[in-house]
Amino acid sequence: MFATDDGPFKSFAVQASLTALKNEIEGVKAKWRVSQVTLSPAQPKPNPYWRGEVTPDLYQKPDIITSTAHTTCWRGVVSPSVCTSGAKVCW
Repeated sequence: MFATDDGPFKSFAVQASLTALKNEIEGVKAKWRVSQVTLSPAQPKPNPYWRGEVTPDLYQKPDIITSTAHTTCWRGVVSPSVCTSGAKVCW
């Protein structure tokens, strides 16, 4: 499962994409009537809003990897920072 969001700074965009991912996960839990899930990081592919691809020079390293999500960020066309977060969701 993946979610993308943006922001004026990388830290803001990371938090926004993680919040969007959490909202997606909550939606799946509600749809399938599941209360408990196990999350693990899943490396996301960028989901750019305004360009066809993200070239290597646009990435804002390092990626943020936690026990539950993997987030990668890049410089956007309109936003200074865009991030996609990914998680594998199991129940």
